[in-house]
Amino acid sequence: MQIKYCNWLKNSYVSLLRFCFAHDSTPQEYKYSQDNKQNKIAIYRGFPRRPELFPCLVIEAEASNASMSYLGEEMFSETRDADDHLVSVNYGGSLTIPVKITIMARTITDAERLTDLCAIYIRYLFRNKFAKYGFAYTHIHVSADSQEEADNEPVFVKTITVDNYTEFTANVDGSLFLDIERISLDFTVLSPTSTITP
Repeated sequence: MQIKYCNWLKNSYVSLLRFCFAHDSTPQEYKYSQDNKQNKIAIYRGFPRRPELFPCLVIEAEASNASMSYLGEEMFSETRDADDHLVSVNYGGSLTIPVKITIMARTITDAERLTDLCAIYIRYLFRNKFAKYGFAYTHIHVSADSQEEADNEPVFVKTITVDNYTEFTANVDGSLFLDIERISLDFTVLSPTSTITP
């Protein structure tokens, strides 16, 4: 579940950002193109070993948060057969997946302008698109300036982190649910050789 959502989010942000930076309204100095000869900005899905082009954007999905408040509230329904035997249990809850966009540029001006463009796209253009697929966000965090080096030259770095929220459902087989309920944990010491039997 988590891997599916993380991959979908990363791919979606990459696709939307590439589309925006390829658009006619984008300043020519930041124009994205699949033609390497015309491309002015690299947009990566995950950090490359060595960026081939500056400026560049790197999109990553960070550790998600699948915490729960009350387990009882997360059980939506039970499915039973004609003899009232439990067939499945349907659970649901919320999931938060932060997506981080790292902006890297040779000048602080480029880093700041690209941060502004990305923030505008995310805040005003992407929200409705993601909402159609069950994702929402209200928190957009922009980092302070930082500086690194690449090929012995300075690289100015800023990051934008977006906390993406969604609701999920999970179906658990009824037999597994009942078998778990029958497991006894009445042992005093759990050693590496301990076994649990229904």
